[in-house]
Amino acid sequence: EDKPIIFASNHPNSFIDATSIAFHLKKPIHTLVRSDAFSSPLARWAMGLWNLIPVYRGQEGRDKLHKNDETFTTACKVLEKGEWMVVFSEGLCVIGKRLRRLKKGTARMAFYAYQTTGLDVHVVPVGLNYTYPFQTRCEVMVGFGKPLRTADYMALFQENEAKAINALTLDITTVLQNEVIIIDKKESEALAETMLVITRNEQNLIHYKWAQPTRERFELEKAVCERINTLEVEEPEAFSELAGAAEEYQLLLGRHGISDRSISYKSRKNGLRVLFMLFAWPFAILGAVINLVPSMTCNLIANSMVRGTVFFASVRFGSGFILYVLQFLIAIIAASVIGNWIGMIVVILFPLFSFCSILYREAAEPFLAWVKLTMAKILEPGLLGRMREKREVLLTRLGPLPGLGP
Repeated sequence: EDKPIIFASNHPNSFIDATSIAFHLKKPIHTLVRSDAFSSPLARWAMGLWNLIPVYRGQEGRDKLHKNDETFTTACKVLEKGEWMVVFSEGLCVIGKRLRRLKKGTARMAFYAYQTTGLDVHVVPVGLNYTYPFQTRCEVMVGFGKPLRTADYMALFQENEAKAINALTLDITTVLQNEVIIIDKKESEALAETMLVITRNEQNLIHYKWAQPTRERFELEKAVCERINTLEVEEPEAFSELAGAAEEYQLLLGRHGISDRSISYKSRKNGLRVLFMLFAWPFAILGAVINLVPSMTCNLIANSMVRGTVFFASVRFGSGFILYVLQFLIAIIAASVIGNWIGMIVVILFPLFSFCSILYREAAEPFLAWVKLTMAKILEPGLLGRMREKREVLLTRLGPLPGLGP
């Protein structure tokens, strides 16, 4: 914790990525952000509040690249203060389970800091892996790789700067490849997502805990994607059979309006969930009403402002957070002016009611899935057995996985 650190991360989910990293750190972080985000005085002021530093890329004009000298100087001052830098080394944010070729700027910054300040900068690769990046309450698996000391490359740097920069960049890539879930070919993404959903439903996942310090989930999902990558290259016939079976299974699920979660044996009834649904519904309804305006407004803002998919989740999250805080402050001021202490207590409990509403929705999803499955079973006897058989075939063809057994 006392070392000057540059965290070198992949970049799959825009502004949310820096937040995902910051939650796991005990020191303030400063993040490099594309310079076109600083286009107005208001934007520059807001970016400064969040410790964001502009980085100038060729896409924004090669005539601006010289300004990166100032960026590097600012980064060095941050490291000298004992704070940490976050760099998204891919250069671009592209949603998908893929690691793109890293830019050399991370290595250049590390060597620049060493030369100008004498700091033995440690580069720590960070892998970010989202389950459903467009969805609210999706999960993110954050993996911190083995630190790389700049000092270990200085002998090579003194001999040949270009070779040292390439060597450090290559080593960052190697460590990141172990921390990122990768699907080699875009054509395999649909199959991979189907199998990931199935393997997730084979586990007893706990969604109300905001953090779980284990790599088991990550290692399972990485093994699923690596197995699919291997099948496609080494056993193309088996890959085609698996892809065909997965597509057929998905079509059957869609035709009957049911989900894989309802088919899984692991989706058992939970007594605590039932009690929660029986007694928490008044608070959940109140929370849903509280969440209604911020939720609808942030979706409207994201849909109207964002043309592509890359920034959608970030804009929705950021605007929703601001709107909810504003609503909360307005409600507190109103309750204070009116002088209604009961109202003030209710307002103070707004966050609890809101979270209760979210948990209630997640607790109700398995129940609703069970209702849909029951209706489908009534309309078509024997459906559940056939679906589970097809599901078991998919898992068998995928092969043994860590944590799931044969």
